[in-house]
Amino acid sequence: PGVFGQLGAGIAVTLVGNAPPFLLPILPAFTNAVLDPYTPGVGMVAQARRFGFSHIGLLAVWAPATVGWYTNSDLTGLLYNAGNLQRPNGKPLAWGFASIYWSDLMDMNLVATRCAALESFLKKQGERIIGVKLAHPHQEVPMASAATDCVYDIAGRYKKPVALHTGKTPTPGSLDQPEAYDPKFLEDKIKRFPGTTFLLMHVGQGDLRATGSALQLA
Repeated sequence: PGVFGQLGAGIAVTLVGNAPPFLLPILPAFTNAVLDPYTPGVGMVAQARRFGFSHIGLLAVWAPATVGWYTNSDLTGLLYNAGNLQRPNGKPLAWGFASIYWSDLMDMNLVATRCAALESFLKKQGERIIGVKLAHPHQEVPMASAATDCVYDIAGRYKKPVALHTGKTPTPGSLDQPEAYDPKFLEDKIKRFPGTTFLLMHVGQGDLRATGSALQLA
C-alpha cells in the first residue's frame, strides 16, 4: 500500500522511466488508485476476493532511498478499516507486517530508540499485525549487522515471524551485495535467536548462491 508521493527515489525513477507517455500526466493518481487496497476493481482487496484468496499480507516499509515508506501507523489504519471485514465469516481478509527504519546504525542510542518504538507498537496492536518485514537491500543494511539484533529479539518475544528479503533486487539505490541479500549471512542470527521464526522471501530471485543458501538453511 502507499501513495505516489511516498515512493522512494529509486523506484519512482524506474516507474516514470518505464511508463508509457500517455500515462505520465495521470501517473500519480493512477499509482495512488492501484496502491490503495480498497480501490474498487483494482485494489489488492478486490483482486484477492476475485481470485478467491483467503488472506493477503500488507507491509509497512521504511526505505525512503529505494522503494519508499509506509508507516506502521498507516498500516494499522488500513487493517482496521471496515472494508477489511469482507470475508463471509466477518473476519479480516488483510493482515499486516510491521517494519523499522534503519539508518545511522553506528548510533546505538538511536537504534535502541527505534527498537523500543517497534516494541511499543507491537505491544499495543491487536492480532492483525502478524509479523515484521525487513528488506536489507532496500534498507541498505548488511544482514549480519549487530545493530539489527534487537528486532529479532523483539519478534521472538512477541511471537511475530520475521519476513526477510533474499536475492538480488533491481531497484536503483539498493545495497545490491550478497552481504545484504544472501541468507547465509543470517545463519548466526538464526542460531542466536532460536525463539524467532525466520521467513525467507523471494527465494530463487536473481542469485543462485543466495538460493542455495536458503535451501541449506531450510
